Amino acid sequence: MKLNISCATKVYPIEVDVEELSNNVAESEATSAQEDSTISTSTVDAGKISTFGSLKQQICSLCNISPTALKIVHRGRILMGDNSTPLSSFNFKENDKLLILGKPPATATDIGWKLLVDFERKHAMDISKTYARNENDLTQLEKNFLKDPERRGYIKGMDKRLKGYTENCMKLLETLDSLQINNDNTDEEQVQRNREKRKFLVDGLQDALNKNDKLVARLTDYLNRCEHPEDAL
Repeated sequence: MKLNISCATKVYPIEVDVEELSNNVAESEATSAQEDSTISTSTVDAGKISTFGSLKQQICSLCNISPTALKIVHRGRILMGDNSTPLSSFNFKENDKLLILGKPPATATDIGWKLLVDFERKHAMDISKTYARNENDLTQLEKNFLKDPERRGYIKGMDKRLKGYTENCMKLLETLDSLQINNDNTDEEQVQRNREKRKFLVDGLQDALNKNDKLVARLTDYLNRCEHPEDAL
């Protein structure tokens, strides 16, 4: 039987099986629907759709709806039932329309999560590229291709770059700490996701600072060798 899934401005026709199910088949499909925690935004082959659970799973996938927020309206009535409830219980007719209500998964709409993702996109790559450039330039400097006074000038410039890198990372840590990632309306699960995401970003910046400290130590050591070449003998 064909049903038409109406979600926002789109309609998705799907094939369902409304035949009576044996208990074993119903329980098997219900378990599958409960265990599948990954929601895709594209149409998937869900196989035989014959229980309420498998129908909800397919609708969440098609419409990018959070399972906890999903409501299915049929002829003005919100459908209710366990995942094992057979579709034959709902008296569907060929080409019936199901109106879908709900919202996307929390991570797709949560303001705090969006702030963290935007921060990562804006800064993470730049931090990584700047470190790589500084590390490469310091390595070239240590090969002693330059002679004074050019070398002295390059050492001074490198020192300024490394200090600037440290200051930038510290400012980013302050910015990250000031982001309002949770509020009274954020559910507990999303609160935990946001905290873990921020910790991941904080750890990344702290790691960048630690690596930069090693570059500073290398530059200091190189400067000492330049000023006291006899100590290197």
